[in-house]
Amino acid sequence: MSPDISLPSDGDLSPNMVGDPHNTDSTGFALGALYVASTLLSGFPTWVKLRKNIQAARIDSVMKIQ
Repeated sequence: MSPDISLPSDGDLSPNMVGDPHNTDSTGFALGALYVASTLLSGFPTWVKLRKNIQAARIDSVMKIQ
């Protein structure tokens, strides 16, 4: 028994396109905000350590000149 597959008559294979009011593939505001907040919070320690390492390298570079 073959599955019943129906394709749109105009040849469009992706009915959930951008601008479609019934698009179910979009991320909601709350989930998007949670993603941005968690990315910023989890990346913050890395940025702090990187900044300290760069500052230390700059200080070492200036001290070598003197």
